[in-house]
Amino acid sequence: VSQQELIEYRGFKCDTHYLQTADGYILQLNRLVNPHLKKKEINPKPILLNHGHQASGSVWLIASNGTLRSDGTYWEEAIHRADPQATGNSLAFVLSARGCDVWIANARGTINSANHSHLDPQDVEFWQFSLDEMIEHDLPT
Repeated sequence: VSQQELIEYRGFKCDTHYLQTADGYILQLNRLVNPHLKKKEINPKPILLNHGHQASGSVWLIASNGTLRSDGTYWEEAIHRADPQATGNSLAFVLSARGCDVWIANARGTINSANHSHLDPQDVEFWQFSLDEMIEHDLPT
């Protein structure tokens, strides 16, 4: 299941963007959009969620199953049935439901960012990078 599908299945909209780093890697970013919030209810400061080493942006989407309600709140059945005032476990959805401008990054080499301007992921050269290149090129991009 793709990140876009996970986001849309929960009731949010997903804006997918692709950015090219200075060394040619093409990174995918997904923006969560809460269709029930009006522009004035959205915090204009973006929140960028980066995943950890050997993970992908999906880690921010899969903590608990839930759904966006028509009033714009996010409901996680396993959490909110016991405590309707609880925060919830899926950070990206919780923040978006509260009006934050949430972006999910995917570093080079992840299933979502396995593209390059001229290298093929099947080639060894595609994988000749370290955390240093991710810090130097991916984060600023």
